[in-house]
Amino acid sequence: INDPFNNTVQVLDGVARVDGVEVGATGKVTDRWSVFTGYSYLESKILDTRDKSILDRHLQNTPRHNFTLWTTYEVTSKWTVGGGAIYQSLGWANNTNTAYVPEFWKFDAMISYKVDEKSTVQLNVYNLTDKLYYSQYFGGNVVPASGRWASLTYRARW
Repeated sequence: INDPFNNTVQVLDGVARVDGVEVGATGKVTDRWSVFTGYSYLESKILDTRDKSILDRHLQNTPRHNFTLWTTYEVTSKWTVGGGAIYQSLGWANNTNTAYVPEFWKFDAMISYKVDEKSTVQLNVYNLTDKLYYSQYFGGNVVPASGRWASLTYRARW
């Protein structure tokens, strides 16, 4: 069943419902300072299924809370710095709700230099605290995300 008015979806052999809210904002705080942020709250529940072991359980891969923040600041006309955070609350890795991934915070940062009007060099460092978290989880299985890593890019347009 896929009823857009009732927000129910087909799950294996049953019906599940996710109620929630998502808000976001993006814009410039000043001429040099930009911010992007978002938050979502999701409450999932399996409403009807032939598998009674998952009835009234939460859907896998649907954490209740997700938060993101990214901000950049143009220090000069050539130099920009930025950073951000991502938060995810506990997420179930199966529909029986017996396997889960813990909540986590992840922090990233960047610095860029405008070489000329058509090119920029940028260094990004991801997962600054080298936090162990999981990028994918399903069916009781997890895939660890990358530890701390960096990326140096040179962008040119013509």
